[in-house]
Amino acid sequence: MIGLDTNVFILYIVQDDEQQAQLATDVIENQCSVENPAFINEITLCEIVWVEKVASNLGIFRRLIKSCSLF
Repeated sequence: MIGLDTNVFILYIVQDDEQQAQLATDVIENQCSVENPAFINEITLCEIVWVEKVASNLGIFRRLIKSCSLF
C-alpha cells in the first residue's frame, strides 16, 4: 500500500514543477494498482479541498481545469 499525501495530488493536478509533477504522475498512474492500492488519509482529502477552495478564489484551479486534459 502506498500512502499519498496532499503534495503528491496537488503536483499531479497542477503540474507546475516539471520534475516533481513527473514523479507524482508516475506514482499515481504507474505505481498504484489493484494489487498495490493507494491510501489517502481523510486529512489529505480535507487539505486538497482547502487548496482547491483557496485556489478557486484566486481563479487558479478554474484556469487549470480549462487547460488540462485530465478534466
